[in-house]
Amino acid sequence: METKNLRAEMKNRRKVIYDKIAYEKSLENHLREINRFSLKEISSSDLLSVEKTIEDFDKCWYSEPKEFYQFKILFAEKKSEKFTQYLQKLYELNSSSGYLWSKFSRIYGGCIFSSILQINMNFDFVCIKRGEVTFRTIDLYDELLLDFFEEEGQRWLTVRASGPHWSKPCW
Repeated sequence: METKNLRAEMKNRRKVIYDKIAYEKSLENHLREINRFSLKEISSSDLLSVEKTIEDFDKCWYSEPKEFYQFKILFAEKKSEKFTQYLQKLYELNSSSGYLWSKFSRIYGGCIFSSILQINMNFDFVCIKRGEVTFRTIDLYDELLLDFFEEEGQRWLTVRASGPHWSKPCW
C-alpha cells in the first residue's frame, strides 16, 4: 500500500512540475506577444496581477465607448507617415496611459503602456495567431482596436477608434 501512495505522490509531483513548465512557457509566449507591440521592453514584473487585470478588464468591458470611427487600410500602410500622424492626433486628444489587451491578458496579466505612442506599429503580420489587439486608455474613455487579417490574398488592417476623443479624427 505504501508503494502505491509513493507512486501517486510522485505522479502528482511530476504533474505540478509539468504544469509549472507549461505555465512558464506560455507566460514567455505572452511576454513575447506583448513585446511585439511595445516600443519599450516588457518583463513579467511589468504585468498586472491576474486579479487586477480581470477587475480592470471588466471595467473596460462594461464601459464600452459608443462613438467610433473605423477604416480599413492595407497592412503595410500602418508604417506610413500618414498613419503615424493619425496616431499623433489620437495622442493629442487623449494622452492617457492605457491597457494593451491580447488574448492571454486575462490568464497571465495585462500590461499598461505609457500612451498610445508606445505601440510599435512595425509589428509583423504573423506576430500573433488571432490578429487583434486592443489599446484602452486607463481613464476608460477611448479605445483603439487593431484587427489584421488576410482577404483575397491581400493583408489588411481594420482600425477602430472609439470614445469621445478618438472617434473624432478621420483617416
